[in-house]
Amino acid sequence: MVRTVTTFVLLLLMQSFAFSQGEIRGRLTDAEGKGPLVGATVSIVGTKMGAVSDVNGDYAIANVPPGQYNVRFAYVGYIPVQRRVTVASSPVTLDVTLDQTMIQSSEVVVEVNRAKERETPVAFSNIDKMDIEQKIHGQDAPLLVQGTPGVYTYSTDGVGNGEAKVLVRGFSQNYVQVLVNGVPTNDPESNSVYWSNWGSVSASAASIQIQRGAGSSLYGAGSFGGSFNIVTADAPATPSYRLNLVMGTPLNSMYGIEANTGLIGDKFAATVRLDRKVAEGSRVSGRYEGVNYYTSLAWYINPQQSLKFVLHGAPQEHGYSWSNDVSYFKKYGYKANPAPFLPRAVVDAMPPNATNGLPNYALLDDSRELVDPTFLHYRYDINPLTSVQATAFYSKGRGGGSSMNSLGTVYRRNADGTILSLVGPEGYVIDPTVARNTYLANAYQRISYSFHQQGGILASLTTKPTDFLTVTAGGEFRSWMADHPGHFTNLYGKTSVNFSYARRDSTGKIMTSTFSRRVYQGDLDGPASDVGNIFGWTMAEAKDAAYSTQYRNYRGETPQYTIFLQGNATLGKVNFMGSIQYVWYKYQLSEFMPSENAIGKMLSRAEEASRGTLKEGPTGNGKFLMKDNAATAPRWYEFDLVNADRSRGFIQPKGGVNINLTDNLNVFGNYAHAERFVDLGVYYNQGRVDPLVEDEKSDQLEAGLGWTSPSLNAKVNGYWMTWANKSARITDLSKAGEPGYDRNGNRSELVGKSIHQGIEAEATLKLEEYLKIRGLELTGSVTLMDNRWKEVLDRVKRDPITGARLAFNAAALNDQGKVDTLFFDELTDTPVASGPQTMVTVGLNYRIPSFFFGVNVAYCARIVALDGASYMATDGGWAFVNGKRIFDPKFDTKLPAFTVVNLNMGTSFDLLGLQTMASVQILNALDTEFFADADRSGVIPGIGRAVRLNLSAGF
Repeated sequence: MVRTVTTFVLLLLMQSFAFSQGEIRGRLTDAEGKGPLVGATVSIVGTKMGAVSDVNGDYAIANVPPGQYNVRFAYVGYIPVQRRVTVASSPVTLDVTLDQTMIQSSEVVVEVNRAKERETPVAFSNIDKMDIEQKIHGQDAPLLVQGTPGVYTYSTDGVGNGEAKVLVRGFSQNYVQVLVNGVPTNDPESNSVYWSNWGSVSASAASIQIQRGAGSSLYGAGSFGGSFNIVTADAPATPSYRLNLVMGTPLNSMYGIEANTGLIGDKFAATVRLDRKVAEGSRVSGRYEGVNYYTSLAWYINPQQSLKFVLHGAPQEHGYSWSNDVSYFKKYGYKANPAPFLPRAVVDAMPPNATNGLPNYALLDDSRELVDPTFLHYRYDINPLTSVQATAFYSKGRGGGSSMNSLGTVYRRNADGTILSLVGPEGYVIDPTVARNTYLANAYQRISYSFHQQGGILASLTTKPTDFLTVTAGGEFRSWMADHPGHFTNLYGKTSVNFSYARRDSTGKIMTSTFSRRVYQGDLDGPASDVGNIFGWTMAEAKDAAYSTQYRNYRGETPQYTIFLQGNATLGKVNFMGSIQYVWYKYQLSEFMPSENAIGKMLSRAEEASRGTLKEGPTGNGKFLMKDNAATAPRWYEFDLVNADRSRGFIQPKGGVNINLTDNLNVFGNYAHAERFVDLGVYYNQGRVDPLVEDEKSDQLEAGLGWTSPSLNAKVNGYWMTWANKSARITDLSKAGEPGYDRNGNRSELVGKSIHQGIEAEATLKLEEYLKIRGLELTGSVTLMDNRWKEVLDRVKRDPITGARLAFNAAALNDQGKVDTLFFDELTDTPVASGPQTMVTVGLNYRIPSFFFGVNVAYCARIVALDGASYMATDGGWAFVNGKRIFDPKFDTKLPAFTVVNLNMGTSFDLLGLQTMASVQILNALDTEFFADADRSGVIPGIGRAVRLNLSAGF
């Protein structure tokens, strides 16, 4: 692989010097002095040559033959212009300013909540198409925004094959509103984002904007920490066809085709992209296999009206990567993965399944699939001052995640430092005897499904009633419905296992002990293959009336209405922004069987006798009967099936002001109030509904300043944000499936209020002004955060019956590694688990039309992974004590700081008449070993060295 990379790099360098003459270059800016235009389209009329302006408004078209040309400049929200230019052997500089307008005849999707430089009073950063094309290489979209101040991204599999995570100002991605072409895409029930479902969007992104804070998000109630706004590419005006290939190590293969019709009769345009991806993470068993498809159809009805249809999907299957004690990774390497999986050789050695006689495959790869998100965008420019936009959207999909419970211990660090290890040299079980008699002896496999569909419409009207005022008004309606069955799909040689529930005695008093029900192996009815039949699945109730092969089955339904009004008033150098949004939602949850945390009331013997013959399952009156597994005189338990709904409306006001003090300097400030549905884990709590819990709320203040000039663009801002009724997600794998915990050992605890505050800065310095080297620039960003718990709710401090203090983390450690229970009332003024509190990035980039090179260095420190200043083992080494080899851990409240270096280089050239681009990307070039995050189960390694080669060619 080293020889391949070296050869590839040499070819890139050769091509960069062979094709660097004859070019048109320049800078695009706003005619009213609002700064550079990022992502503008520059094309040579009558040819296939063109470019897109970068973050500084610069563009360059390479390899232009000598002659005279008409060059067209177009940008969303501006009047397109053409300029005549003569090209000789030397470069020609053509700087252009564009005037703003309401008419958008060349674009279909224009977003009312996308921030603008020196106008919108919020902190934001843009990632343009050039950056995306140079860095994508099959990655998830969040990994493209590394270096953005206030933003931390990583992937549990190391390299971003579907399991990326993004935190904004310490808020997890569940509190970051992700929009695709202006449509919020977070799961309406949990507000989660699964990046494995959006591979087609990542590959087809034309631009990404990160807004930090809730300052200008016009609709949707999910924007607490910020918004992640992706706009996908429209079909170009001229036909084009491209083949794309990505290769790399760890295994990273992605190949596909992109076809664009160009404008047909000045009315229609279409683009289609199809990619097949097979890749491995930098951690063992992080494999991803899937297909990404993206289709965009545009109809330019007339100069004032346009219609766009988008269809995309990403059916795929992939594994997960888990955390573990630091000693595990020190022993087996940072590529090891303690996730529950077995190699094929071990699986083949297992005996037949006791239920169906089939070979006992021990684990199905975890998978989630989302298919056919559809968007229909309509735009009508009524006149130069007024336009209407409407987007209808619909999606339908099936997702599933597999897990294993009650696994026998095969790796453990004991209190004396000795290690129990029954795994092989790479950290996973390779001995069939260990697998059968220890690992799987009491284990069972479960699959959680989600069959969901969503539809809605988002519409807005934008108008300029006066020369200084722009008003946008609109609304959104969406409806979501999802079925969530969960099945015991493999019992590993057993015909049944016991599953525990909490219980009350016959008088209604909660008992300290649980009861066990006997459950059996089963699954949904579905096709042998998803290909061509993704929705050919049926629920299992017909053959499982007692729900004895299931551990949960409920339906969630969420209608939501939003109306919003925003005004932007520009008075000289001052721009005022004010918006108000009203959101109403209703969440309806209906159980078909009790969930993991439900409490069953034991029937008295008299009640049993009075009811006659009893059968397990729903009774038809909102009740569900279960029988315990006692060998003699079993007892019956009656559950109340949850059929609850929660609805409310709330107002979200936001406002701010931007002042352009000079042509270079601007200052801004804003205030925002945001709310959202309380964490579903707190409200539903796997079967114990808490109807009194309040929704989450946030008040946010922000102020900053910016500097814009031909050589330097810089921004700095400070923020202060509260987060009321915040919950914390707790993971304890040892309690997976027990009452109070879900199938993965998670539960959500309501805590209280936290405060997030910090300072962010970013800058781009164009060194060409000083070193006379065109295309050379220095970039950097700095983030300093302080995120803390400030208040703990009285309701969670003490048990309401006994008065005893309630533990937030009963397994918390002190600085000596001894258990020191952390109670809720001790959380006040302690750190919030929210990732790195210090982040610094520095980049040096060189870009000319036919060649680019970049080196970026990222430093992260004060990495807070656990709430409440709890200690964890973050480092350590091996020693011999009293003749025993032990691991001597080092404990800290933060993960060790780390520095990662990334490199990328590429060139574009003409090869046999094909427009060709070749590039290489080296992530973590120095192969630094570090931990990206942690949870209560241990630490999570970051990316290892990954090399990716990209080649695309077309015409």
